[in-house]
Amino acid sequence: MKKNNTVIILLAVAIILILAIAYLITNNSSKDHLVSTGAVLAKVNGENITDDLVALVMQGGQLTEENKKVVIDELVDNFIVYQEAVKAGADKDQDIINELEMRKRLLVANKFMEKKIAELPPVTDEEVNAYFESNFEKLSKKIKIGIIVLGPNAAYADSIYNIIKSNKKSFETMAKEVSLDANSAKSGGILPDYLIYKQYASNGLAVLDSAAFTLKNKGDISAPFMEINGAIMIVKLVDYVPSNIDAASGKGYLMNLLYADRNKTYIASYVSTLKDKAKVEYVETQK
Repeated sequence: MKKNNTVIILLAVAIILILAIAYLITNNSSKDHLVSTGAVLAKVNGENITDDLVALVMQGGQLTEENKKVVIDELVDNFIVYQEAVKAGADKDQDIINELEMRKRLLVANKFMEKKIAELPPVTDEEVNAYFESNFEKLSKKIKIGIIVLGPNAAYADSIYNIIKSNKKSFETMAKEVSLDANSAKSGGILPDYLIYKQYASNGLAVLDSAAFTLKNKGDISAPFMEINGAIMIVKLVDYVPSNIDAASGKGYLMNLLYADRNKTYIASYVSTLKDKAKVEYVETQK
């Protein structure tokens, strides 16, 4: 059977989740299997693969019957290998135990915060309108940008920036020569699509989004900055056009932005409160 690439990518991540949950359950129970009450879809040496485990793997994603069969087949394969690994004692390997324990802690912490965020009151229309007014300049346009992606070397990034600013070489030429992003480098760093405010932030590139929408005039170039992933970037504002978004037509998008900002602020505040009560000690390593 030809397997859907999207499904396989999701499985590659989700199988780890299944195994982490299995570790959590088996370390708190005498049962050496996943606990599930769903309809049984397959059995692997007596261990059930159920519909709720398939749903857990897919994290709410919609499945066609063909893709569901792909998921089940992949789970069967993974259960077979997992069972063989346990027979060989691989589950006793300390590195594996530590990795699963760390994944368990992250999973429990994330689910705990998801529940707390779900208990927050909904965003109101008044908040949406106020957010639109306070961010009108950025929301009113879509921008086309160019990027140069560099490694975490500030001195090198500054030298590239200075070459561009002194007009020794153009932004596009430097992108082709030095940018680590091979796809955009081919076109002189210029990205193909126009972006709306915080579109990149929603994909984990908040610093890039902020830098790009801070630029005012076509041709403006940002100073080098470090993104959260450690890469240093330089951004050029290539063009901008009206977004035609207003508080009414963009309500859904604006609400998503508001929820994201509010949740981020709430999490930071909640963690700060916990940290104030916790005993945290940083140990300096001896040189």
